[in-house]
Amino acid sequence: MKEGSECKELSARWATLAMYSAASFTSAALQNTYVAIMYASADYYQTTPFVITLTMLVAFIAYAVFTGIGGFICERTSLRVSVLIGSIGVAIASLLRFIAAFSPSLLWLVMVGQSVLGAAMPLVTFSTLTQMTSQWFPPTQRSVADAIAFLSNVLGSGVVYLIAPAVVTESDRTSMVILMVGEAIFSCIVALIVLLFFRSKPERAPSLSQAMKYKLVASPVTEPLLPSVSETDPGLQKNDDYPINKNASTNGAPSRSLSASIKEYLHNILACLKEVHFLIVLVGYSFGFGLLAALATVIDEIMTPLGYDADECGYAGLIIMFGGFMGSLASGAALDATHRPVLLLRLLMLAIVPSVVYVTVSLTYGAEGGSGGLGLGNILASLGIHSLCVFALVPVVLESAVEVTYPVPETTSGSVINIGGSGMAAVLVVAMGALRDPQEPHLMSNGVYLWAGCWVLCAVVTWFFNGELKRLAVERGATSTIGATQPAVVPAERVV
Repeated sequence: MKEGSECKELSARWATLAMYSAASFTSAALQNTYVAIMYASADYYQTTPFVITLTMLVAFIAYAVFTGIGGFICERTSLRVSVLIGSIGVAIASLLRFIAAFSPSLLWLVMVGQSVLGAAMPLVTFSTLTQMTSQWFPPTQRSVADAIAFLSNVLGSGVVYLIAPAVVTESDRTSMVILMVGEAIFSCIVALIVLLFFRSKPERAPSLSQAMKYKLVASPVTEPLLPSVSETDPGLQKNDDYPINKNASTNGAPSRSLSASIKEYLHNILACLKEVHFLIVLVGYSFGFGLLAALATVIDEIMTPLGYDADECGYAGLIIMFGGFMGSLASGAALDATHRPVLLLRLLMLAIVPSVVYVTVSLTYGAEGGSGGLGLGNILASLGIHSLCVFALVPVVLESAVEVTYPVPETTSGSVINIGGSGMAAVLVVAMGALRDPQEPHLMSNGVYLWAGCWVLCAVVTWFFNGELKRLAVERGATSTIGATQPAVVPAERVV
């Protein structure tokens, strides 16, 4: 590849990640807006804080329902079409919420907007994330790219806890409209940028596995995976400069009927669910993401009965969102450097379990000014440590899911684990609320204990992960046979 062309492709790679991250950032900010100003929103719409919590729960449910559909759309069309649909959906949701800000009687429109948001989010978050990084980034940068895209989602959730309370200082129409029009303008700008500049893939594949994907038209599950590397192109094993077959379809498969596409998509999902180590990853991600998302959603309801005000609850939400920023980035870099997901998962679980104990103690014995209370400092410290460790799981789990299910498309494995994560979050929010003490001051200690118990279960199950890194084996030129023989696989613990 010529130097000028290489620099252009490198710039396009990071520009694509920036556009994707902006779309993910926007969706997360919108999802958390009403929870970030829970009591002001409750006063303005003349309802209870629990109903405001439902705005996030509605988005979680819609996310879980439409994640599978989003994965199918991406497989049926292209990464560009999928991200564009998602960005436009987020923009439409922001406009509905803007209209709803003009009257307290339009709370129902807020719920409609949150439903549209939840339906659009899979296309600009985790369902398409691994496909985007696989199609644009080489193996040495994929996990870092995963971490950056994920952190943009986290950043959106965190920034809204700073901006929303600063704008909506009182529960009045003016401040609510100002916040919503700002979000709507930003969302529409992001959608326009995606429309004008976002591409599905670079002109040259960043890895051997992607080059083979574009060269072939066989179904990745039901037909032979790929011919011998040497017969396809002997030069493919020698460098990272892989040409893309211009005659191949956008996603590396031929055009087919809708019914055939649905059948293949369901076949791919079944292939994922038959892989034991994928099921372990599914449990790890479902509980990990779901537990943290549930905690972030109800943190106000946990802390308010302990005597903390809205600003202090906001600090806790902010710490949860930002606490894992460096952890996720560091784990992505470590995974790219070592390709040792088993080791990283176990180390992270060894760190997460003590952090769960710390959070549980601080949230059950952390009454403001109470006798023997641990206070706000311990609550914030425990949440920061815990979120750092949990967010570090995400790039490891996402890449592990793709590795153990290869050659199933990345969108399929990503969609399945994200259905689990968002579904688990919705269930836990309801369960933790149901365990609230009916007596004043309505403590949520029982919900916190449930949360901690689920984490113990997650740690035990995840410890048994020891999958085979099938995609990495292909990228290292491990394919040695022709036809139906699958590529050699690398046991996770043997990868140096």
